[in-house]
Amino acid sequence: MKLLEEKLPFIKEFDKEKKQQFEEYFSTAPDWVLNACGVLYLKKGSVFVRENTTADTIYFVGKGQFKAVDYSVFGFAYDFMRFDAPYAMGGLEVLAKDKVYRTTLQTNTDCIIAKLPRNIFERWIDVDPKVLRIEAGNVSKYMLEQARKSRACVFLQGSERLAYILLDMYERQKKGGILTIKMMQNELAELSGLSTKTIYRSFKVFEANGWISRKGNGYTMNELQYRDCVRYMDNLISR
Repeated sequence: MKLLEEKLPFIKEFDKEKKQQFEEYFSTAPDWVLNACGVLYLKKGSVFVRENTTADTIYFVGKGQFKAVDYSVFGFAYDFMRFDAPYAMGGLEVLAKDKVYRTTLQTNTDCIIAKLPRNIFERWIDVDPKVLRIEAGNVSKYMLEQARKSRACVFLQGSERLAYILLDMYERQKKGGILTIKMMQNELAELSGLSTKTIYRSFKVFEANGWISRKGNGYTMNELQYRDCVRYMDNLISR
């Protein structure tokens, strides 16, 4: 993996698990793939993929968080994205044989991103069954997860919708059993489709219910609070 670390030096900063994930993804990559890799260092708020532009580059977010923005719906930022394992942004377009990107991606934090020309990525998955299986599995899991979220959010309103989102955040972002909620009310409003007033009122309700705790300018959710919230949401959805 010496060539991989040479081309993507930021992986040296990863913890053991994240580093192993990147090494596993690129373990069968030939030298001509690794030699074609580049690195982008982007500031918060940078757009690195634009909807309906030529899908000529594949991106792998190494560090940081980003969001998808659907400009066809009044510029609404509909989802924050975070993947625990390497995921090829633009890979779905390759598998679907689309020539343009289907969404706009913008960094929500400072990000370090690996990039690969599309023609190199296409050639790689044509000759490497392992990476093709990995990417097909990643895309399938992502699409199923998005379908699940969409179904839930159609029927959940107000604070229940926000509670569902916080539970999803806990499952994906907790550290040591604790979720630290640092997002601003306007960011949560974009994520949930709710007004900032509803976000404010909902947090007051959640705090009163014991589902979250205030910490400085933000909130936290521990495992016990998560389980209490899950029980409430399970009963609500079953009704």
